[in-house]
Amino acid sequence: MSKSDNHAIVEDDKELAPLPDSKRKSRPIDQFFVWTGANIAVTNWALGALPITLGLSLSDAIIMIVLGNLIGGIFFALCTLPGKNTGLTAMVLTRFSFGKKGAVPITLLQLINNIVWLGINSYFAVTVVVEILDQNGIKSSFFLYVVISLLVFLIQVLVAVYGFKFIKGMDRVIVPLMILMVILMTYFAFYNFSEMNIDWRAGQLAGAERFGMMAMIFAAVGIGWPLSWATWASDYSRHVPRERSNRSVFWASYFGMFVATVWLAIVGAVIAKTMGTGLDPAAMVTNTFPVFVIPALILIFLGTISTNVLDVESGGLTLLAMGIRWPKWVAALVSSVIGFLICIFSIYYDAIAQVLHSWMLTLILWITPWTIITILDLFTFSKEPFLHGIHLSKNIPEVRWTALVSWVIGLLASLLYANTSLFQGPLAKISYGADFSWALGIGVTALLYAFSEYMINKQNKAMNIERN
Repeated sequence: MSKSDNHAIVEDDKELAPLPDSKRKSRPIDQFFVWTGANIAVTNWALGALPITLGLSLSDAIIMIVLGNLIGGIFFALCTLPGKNTGLTAMVLTRFSFGKKGAVPITLLQLINNIVWLGINSYFAVTVVVEILDQNGIKSSFFLYVVISLLVFLIQVLVAVYGFKFIKGMDRVIVPLMILMVILMTYFAFYNFSEMNIDWRAGQLAGAERFGMMAMIFAAVGIGWPLSWATWASDYSRHVPRERSNRSVFWASYFGMFVATVWLAIVGAVIAKTMGTGLDPAAMVTNTFPVFVIPALILIFLGTISTNVLDVESGGLTLLAMGIRWPKWVAALVSSVIGFLICIFSIYYDAIAQVLHSWMLTLILWITPWTIITILDLFTFSKEPFLHGIHLSKNIPEVRWTALVSWVIGLLASLLYANTSLFQGPLAKISYGADFSWALGIGVTALLYAFSEYMINKQNKAMNIERN
């Protein structure tokens, strides 16, 4: 295959071209640090507090968080492999599965995903910083919110523009410090919990309502969280040399995602149960270990930067994948400006807990079918380009209808078991609010896509035999 063939599908911008082997200096362990750094964040404390605020017991919350992430992390880690094997970003690889134009709706949804997470993550961090400053004599005000938000976004853009090498180096410094803070916070959280003699099994819900809420938390905090990162997993694994084993990249990514997410979420759940803080991250910090408020303040700020630089970097790459020919720094700046506005709006929106809950469940609807198609392409139908580093050929169609139709039908099938503030499917209604949209999305998409690809491959083989 010629060089022009390799680049035929990434003619939009040089930033989207396959990374040459000479520039792929990352090691699998770097994936562990990248995804650990991305998930030692204030948002994960809030995710852990969510099941407590919705009425579940602490034991129910922990079980659903652990089991959900055990499963969801597998799908996420598998989605890192195409990037390592091809050197391409996730949204460029989506063109291979869906076609050049067929990938457009996925890419647009991913752009929204990038920007909204940028705003939500920043909201929680800025709120913590401002409230802690307020408790230490610097009065809270709209001006202070804006100044802290601008500082956060400015640093994020600068780091992201300098690229993955800078992000990798930053995480090597920040992640160990954040882990130390989380160890201290875990100690104080469980110490306070043991002192108060709270029943692990005591919750506000029982019977069918409890079952329905447990299923929703399993979907939102368990399956949904790692899946929400799957659509940009290849953006960072593409920096690992292709001769590195798929197994090493898989496990480094899996444990980076799982350990940080589950650890922070459990700590958040314990603090919410002990202190009654709900989704207030500032109260979680000040009530749990007031002596360490200032160090915690600094590390929360750094942790947010570590998380959001991925949002900014991938947001810029996704804009470029939409065909917008801007310099990388301009693309990163535009996505950051929109994220900044979402952050400021969220500060004055009281129902942020419900928004976070519904957002996680909504992401499952479209990301799950995309993930299954990507994994099937990786292991079954498209081994050559995904597993052997032959990037993409010039024969990629405008639309690969088998993938696009399977994705749409899988999404629509998911709606039957969806339970969000915007829509509740009929199966969710009769299941006491349980959300199993992810299971329907996996099953329907996998069966439809596998069958349609099998039939096409069978037909193509028959035609080749006739020609010979």
